[in-house]
Amino acid sequence: MAKVLNKRGTRSEINSAATANELNAGEVYLITDENRIAMGTSANTYESYAKESEAGGGGGGTSPTVALSITAADLSVNAVYTRILPKDYEINGTVIAALSTDKWTNNIGHSDGTITSLSFNDLIGISGSLQPNSMNALTTLLFPELKFVELNIQPSSMAVLISLSFPKLVAIGNTFQPSSMASLTSILLPSLSVIGLNFVLSGFFALTTLAVPNLITIAGAFNLTSVSILTTLNFPSLITIGQNFNIGSMSSLTTLTFPSLTVVGNSFTIAPSSTITTFSFPSLTKICGIFSISSMASLTSASFPAIERIATTVTSGNAIVINSNTGSLVTFTLPTTLKQVGKSGGAIVITSAALNQSSVDNILVRLAALDGTNNTVLFSNRAVTITGTSSTPSATGLTAKSTLVSRGCTVTHN
Repeated sequence: MAKVLNKRGTRSEINSAATANELNAGEVYLITDENRIAMGTSANTYESYAKESEAGGGGGGTSPTVALSITAADLSVNAVYTRILPKDYEINGTVIAALSTDKWTNNIGHSDGTITSLSFNDLIGISGSLQPNSMNALTTLLFPELKFVELNIQPSSMAVLISLSFPKLVAIGNTFQPSSMASLTSILLPSLSVIGLNFVLSGFFALTTLAVPNLITIAGAFNLTSVSILTTLNFPSLITIGQNFNIGSMSSLTTLTFPSLTVVGNSFTIAPSSTITTFSFPSLTKICGIFSISSMASLTSASFPAIERIATTVTSGNAIVINSNTGSLVTFTLPTTLKQVGKSGGAIVITSAALNQSSVDNILVRLAALDGTNNTVLFSNRAVTITGTSSTPSATGLTAKSTLVSRGCTVTHN
């Protein structure tokens, strides 16, 4: 499993980095000789936080850690707080208490069907999970200063909430997975850089805007399904997905753009998404699991100009699959950068496309070039099927076919 490691060092080393203006606002650091978390607030300042067993944080303050019970007509919360500065916590627009905390050291997981507005005006960190749920009257949920959540963000069952926004959130330690929000039209995460496990969205039938412009790493899976009226998907800064990449049942999506994505740590799957006409992965170099696209009736061309390795962990079964209602796909090519398809196995199955002769020739030639030299992994003893309504290979493709057959491959084409 992929890992995400925060920058780390002793208190002295982090102080030296601050003196040298080498910190970044919103960046999380581990102080190794104290086993505590700190976060940069500028190039030369940072804030450190208390452990639950200690008395206070914020760079060594001595304020007490106290257990608070806050009770209002529509709320009862019990949690542990670290007192640092006066802060406001509002329910339905009313300040319930000055909680004097900028870090919640437990989970936020409240349920209340009568609350219409919930605001944590100055909270910057949550050491547990953010999991409010069953708040079907909620129209406003605000965390304007929140920068990190050490576990999960999983709000759910908020039937009338329209927007989910975390303007300063930089890091999520585990999973981002909101659910059951029938009226939600926008998810705005403009500062988010790292997700320590999964990014999951499923069943958002009103969502029209998904903005995650600065996300660089998803250490786990990317799973986006049944977001029915979203038309454009763009993750401009995303470089690494540590596990599966899965997009499916996107009935309005036409454009899919991941210009910086370099590595997918397991399978790459797009299906079914019948309205997608264009997808772009110009920087993708490695897919560790199976590559599969299906039920994409509007897709006419697909290319991965930088791809070097596909299905690097596959020892049996399929490596590349294009099937089931991909009859508009005319162009699918593999670049000269290709070094590997499959580990010691992995078939090529293209049974529904309408590839032109140039594409058929390209696939056969590129597979034949994987001869075990020049850092390539030998492609041998596999099945290669290119049927559907795809063209018959030319003499160039047939020569490459002969090379593959001589290595024990079975090649089937029209």
